[in-house]
Formats: sequence, C-alpha cells, structure tokens
Amino acid sequence: MGAKIDVNKNANLVTVKGGINTYPLKGEDVDCSQIPDLFPILSIVGAFAKGKTTLYNASNLRLKESDRISVMARELAKMGVKIKEKNDQLTIYHCKKLKGSKINHEEDHRIAMACCVAALYAENNSEIKNINIIEDSYPSFIKDLKKLGADFN
Repeated sequence: MGAKIDVNKNANLVTVKGGINTYPLKGEDVDCSQIPDLFPILSIVGAFAKGKTTLYNASNLRLKESDRISVMARELAKMGVKIKEKNDQLTIYHCKKLKGSKINHEEDHRIAMACCVAALYAENNSEIKNINIIEDSYPSFIKDLKKLGADFN
C-alpha cells in the first residue's frame, strides 16, 4: 500500500516511517480468505489510503463473532467513510477526515480494537462502550496505545 517499513529482526523491531503526506498509503485489492482476523483493521487502513481499497473473498466473516463485513461498513459510514458492501467484500474509499461517533462493536474484540484506532484519527470524540471486550485477545491494548501517546478516558 506504499508505507515505508523497516524490519530489524535482530532488534525485534518494526519501524513505520511517514504519515498521511510522507509515504501516503494507496488503496489495494486484498484477498481476505486467509486473513479473516485482519479484516477490521484493514477496513480502517482502507479509509486512510488514497483511492479505494477492496477487501474480498470475505463471506466467511459474516459468521465470526459478529458479521464483520456489515459491522465495519456501518461503523465506518457513521464516521463519514464512503463504503460499498457486497456479500463477500467491502470497498472502502479514502476519507480526508473521520468524524467521531458512538461505536457499536457488537461484542467483537477485533472490531473494538480497529474502531479504537479509527477514533484516534477522528476530528472529534468517539464513544466505545464495553471496551473491556478487547481483553479477549489483547489485554494490554489500551495501555500500549497510551504508551504511544493515545488519549483515552
């Protein structure tokens, strides 16, 4: 997608360089058949990528902890992102500014974490109830984001 990423295996370190204007992301078509757990965060990344990002071969995601395709489409649309949802795919169009919203993750820990990341870039506050659901897979998620400078209440 165009990010500048350096991997230092000896130091167990990954460095991502750039931002919205330096090394901007470019939309891509991504086959999600083998990476269902990445679908929520890839949906968020797609909102920041120039052009459009299509996540396809994803019909099995309708049967996860939630219907991840519909939930991500709904939550991104609430944040001002243009979305096209089909049975087995989601197309996400670049969005210059996300709007804060009341997030309903439907008790899906991966959607809750992805929406937390989106909320960090929204121009106003977002509210995510029952955020403790993320402890299902990443108990220190909020603590780790705060170490990186995220502001959570």
